[in-house]
Amino acid sequence: MAGLVWTRTAVLCGLNAVATLLQSRNIRVLHDQDALGLACEAVTEAASVIRSAGITLLTDHPERLVGDFLERTADQSSAMLQAMQTGRASEIDAQNGAVVALAEEYGLDAPVNRTLLRLGRALEATLRAE
Repeated sequence: MAGLVWTRTAVLCGLNAVATLLQSRNIRVLHDQDALGLACEAVTEAASVIRSAGITLLTDHPERLVGDFLERTADQSSAMLQAMQTGRASEIDAQNGAVVALAEEYGLDAPVNRTLLRLGRALEATLRAE
Protein backbone atom coordinates (compact mmCIF):
# COMPACT_ATOMS: atom_id res chain seq x y z
CA MET A 1 0.00 0.00 0.00
CA ALA A 2 2.83 2.44 0.84
CA GLY A 3 4.27 1.93 -2.64
CA LEU A 4 1.01 2.91 -4.28
CA VAL A 5 0.54 5.99 -2.11
CA TRP A 6 4.11 7.19 -2.61
CA THR A 7 4.07 6.48 -6.36
CA ARG A 8 0.93 8.60 -6.65
CA THR A 9 2.50 11.30 -4.47
CA ALA A 10 5.67 11.37 -6.58
CA VAL A 11 3.72 11.82 -9.83
CA LEU A 12 1.34 14.41 -8.42
CA CYS A 13 4.22 16.46 -6.96
CA GLY A 14 5.13 17.54 -10.44
CA LEU A 15 1.77 17.60 -12.16
CA ASN A 16 -0.37 19.38 -9.62
CA ALA A 17 2.15 21.92 -8.40
CA VAL A 18 3.23 23.04 -11.88
CA ALA A 19 -0.30 23.22 -13.34
CA THR A 20 -1.46 25.08 -10.24
CA LEU A 21 1.36 27.61 -10.37
CA LEU A 22 0.56 28.24 -14.03
CA GLN A 23 -3.11 28.53 -13.06
CA SER A 24 -3.96 26.54 -16.14
CA ARG A 25 -5.42 23.30 -17.38
CA ASN A 26 -3.16 20.29 -17.67
CA ILE A 27 -2.82 20.70 -21.43
CA ARG A 28 -0.67 23.80 -20.84
CA VAL A 29 1.87 21.72 -18.91
CA LEU A 30 1.82 19.05 -21.60
CA HIS A 31 2.61 21.50 -24.41
CA ASP A 32 5.05 23.80 -22.62
CA GLN A 33 8.53 22.25 -22.55
CA ASP A 34 9.65 24.32 -19.57
CA ALA A 35 6.57 23.39 -17.55
CA LEU A 36 6.76 19.74 -18.55
CA GLY A 37 10.49 19.66 -17.77
CA LEU A 38 9.90 21.14 -14.33
CA ALA A 39 7.10 18.67 -13.62
CA CYS A 40 9.35 15.75 -14.60
CA GLU A 41 12.22 17.10 -12.47
CA ALA A 42 9.91 17.30 -9.46
CA VAL A 43 8.71 13.73 -10.04
CA THR A 44 12.24 12.38 -10.51
CA GLU A 45 13.46 14.16 -7.38
CA ALA A 46 10.47 12.93 -5.35
CA ALA A 47 11.05 9.36 -6.52
CA SER A 48 14.72 9.55 -5.53
CA VAL A 49 13.85 10.79 -2.05
CA ILE A 50 11.17 8.13 -1.61
CA ARG A 51 13.52 5.35 -2.70
CA SER A 52 16.22 6.67 -0.38
CA ALA A 53 13.73 6.25 2.46
CA GLY A 54 13.50 2.55 1.58
CA ILE A 55 10.07 2.72 -0.04
CA THR A 56 9.56 0.73 -3.23
CA LEU A 57 7.61 2.53 -5.92
CA LEU A 58 5.30 0.71 -8.32
CA THR A 59 7.42 1.80 -11.30
CA ASP A 60 11.10 2.39 -11.85
CA HIS A 61 10.36 5.53 -13.87
CA PRO A 62 7.40 7.48 -12.46
CA GLU A 63 8.33 10.47 -14.62
CA ARG A 64 7.22 8.41 -17.62
CA LEU A 65 3.68 8.49 -16.24
CA VAL A 66 3.55 12.28 -16.46
CA GLY A 67 2.82 12.57 -20.18
CA ASP A 68 0.17 9.83 -20.13
CA PHE A 69 -1.59 11.43 -17.16
CA LEU A 70 -1.50 14.87 -18.75
CA GLU A 71 -2.92 13.55 -22.01
CA ARG A 72 -5.79 11.78 -20.21
CA THR A 73 -6.60 14.90 -18.17
CA ALA A 74 -5.64 17.60 -20.69
CA ASP A 75 -8.87 19.59 -20.40
CA GLN A 76 -8.95 19.45 -16.61
CA SER A 77 -7.55 21.75 -13.97
CA SER A 78 -5.77 20.16 -11.04
CA ALA A 79 -7.70 19.59 -7.84
CA MET A 80 -5.01 21.66 -6.14
CA LEU A 81 -5.79 24.67 -8.32
CA GLN A 82 -9.53 24.20 -7.89
CA ALA A 83 -9.11 24.10 -4.11
CA MET A 84 -7.02 27.28 -4.09
CA GLN A 85 -9.45 29.12 -6.38
CA THR A 86 -12.34 28.33 -4.04
CA GLY A 87 -10.50 29.24 -0.83
CA ARG A 88 -10.07 25.66 0.37
CA ALA A 89 -6.82 24.17 1.63
CA SER A 90 -4.87 22.52 -1.18
CA GLU A 91 -2.79 19.35 -1.24
CA ILE A 92 0.52 21.22 -1.60
CA ASP A 93 1.63 20.19 1.89
CA ALA A 94 0.39 16.62 1.48
CA GLN A 95 2.24 16.21 -1.80
CA ASN A 96 5.33 18.40 -2.19
CA GLY A 97 5.47 19.05 1.55
CA ALA A 98 5.49 15.32 2.28
CA VAL A 99 8.45 14.80 -0.05
CA VAL A 100 10.35 17.72 1.51
CA ALA A 101 9.66 16.39 5.01
CA LEU A 102 10.78 12.89 4.02
CA ALA A 103 13.97 14.31 2.50
CA GLU A 104 14.72 16.23 5.70
CA GLU A 105 14.06 13.13 7.81
CA TYR A 106 16.73 11.25 5.85
CA GLY A 107 19.22 14.12 5.63
CA LEU A 108 18.53 14.73 1.96
CA ASP A 109 17.63 17.82 0.00
CA ALA A 110 14.69 18.26 -2.35
CA PRO A 111 15.25 21.71 -3.87
CA VAL A 112 12.75 21.40 -6.72
CA ASN A 113 9.94 20.21 -4.47
CA ARG A 114 10.87 22.73 -1.77
CA THR A 115 10.64 25.56 -4.31
CA LEU A 116 7.31 24.30 -5.64
CA LEU A 117 6.06 23.98 -2.06
CA ARG A 118 7.02 27.57 -1.21
CA LEU A 119 5.55 28.97 -4.41
CA GLY A 120 2.38 26.91 -3.92
CA ARG A 121 1.95 28.15 -0.36
CA ALA A 122 2.51 31.73 -1.50
CA LEU A 123 -0.08 31.38 -4.27
CA GLU A 124 -2.54 29.81 -1.86
CA ALA A 125 -2.11 32.68 0.59
CA THR A 126 -2.45 35.23 -2.21
CA LEU A 127 -5.65 33.72 -3.55
CA ARG A 128 -7.14 33.51 -0.07
CA ALA A 129 -6.35 37.18 0.55
CA GLU A 130 -8.09 38.35 -2.64
